[in-house]
Amino acid sequence: MTEPHRFTSIMTCLTHIARQIVQQTSAYSQGQIYVLPLLMSALPGIDLNDLEKTSVTLEFLDTILMLITCIDCSSAVNIRNDLTEIEKEVCLSTSNFDDFIVEFLKRIFQMIDVLSTDMSDAVTKLVHAPGDALMIYKSMIMSVFRQCIHFIYKNSYETIAHAVEHLLKSLTHVYPIDYRLTVENIDELFVDFLPIRAWGQYVDFNKLQIQFHIPNEDEIDFACEFVNTFMYPELTLLNENGLKISNDERLRSLTIIQSIAIGCFRMIPRIESEQIQNLIPSVVPYESKYQIQLPIYSKELSKKKRSYSLLSDYLSVSEFKENLRMRLLTDIGKLLGRSFIDQ
Repeated sequence: MTEPHRFTSIMTCLTHIARQIVQQTSAYSQGQIYVLPLLMSALPGIDLNDLEKTSVTLEFLDTILMLITCIDCSSAVNIRNDLTEIEKEVCLSTSNFDDFIVEFLKRIFQMIDVLSTDMSDAVTKLVHAPGDALMIYKSMIMSVFRQCIHFIYKNSYETIAHAVEHLLKSLTHVYPIDYRLTVENIDELFVDFLPIRAWGQYVDFNKLQIQFHIPNEDEIDFACEFVNTFMYPELTLLNENGLKISNDERLRSLTIIQSIAIGCFRMIPRIESEQIQNLIPSVVPYESKYQIQLPIYSKELSKKKRSYSLLSDYLSVSEFKENLRMRLLTDIGKLLGRSFIDQ
């Protein structure tokens, strides 16, 4: 085999035995000694000239870093007197975490600089952040979208559309914001908790303390304000001049409407109309009374003595002029009808 093939094969094998390497077990207790050397040795695998090598390297690093905590435990050697010789060696090796992180980020940033031919990705990800962080920049975000949302150039409005979708999902969705599997408090003193002893250990499902982003009233109000500000002008444009404007302008408007709909529909009640029931055969009929209940939402709104379910009344604190599902069904239907007649 050539050298790149040998490297990718080794990385693939190491990825599959990552837990066995980082765990402290009676059968193989030396594995942790090699964690830092392996991490440092894997970094050259981030190579823009070899996509496969880069992919398996990042997969290996991701797997290892999900199983350990990057904490310098070297001072624990002078604090604890119950460490084995192997644990002392591992603790001392963790002092190299800083060097690893610096070198890893350096290579990632270099790769981003080479691959980024424009700023579209950065703009798209700009609003892909937790909702509470976005609230700080509410006025700036609204100002930027007011200036950019009418760009007709395809690459521009597609980028804006992605940003709109990310913004609304970040504000209104429930999603995990802390993925770590270590249930212990990693900020404890080494005399009480030694992080390397938790590396790769199995976690009791009932003890997981996953932190979720739960939309609060301010975030929902921001999302509603955004939708009301940018959705209705687009619908008015299509209703009044849908066939008079250029194809590029019409496509821009429809793209923005689609992104807003995808981003906010989770908080829009379903349409209560006999005209749309059972259009498609389903095991669960549209009018079924059984709906998804998410207690985590109710917990947040219990402060205001409100509750809601995901499908029927997903955020009763939100206020729209009407049911946007029905409005879109009606307006887009009319536009399609006029288009067919015009043809």
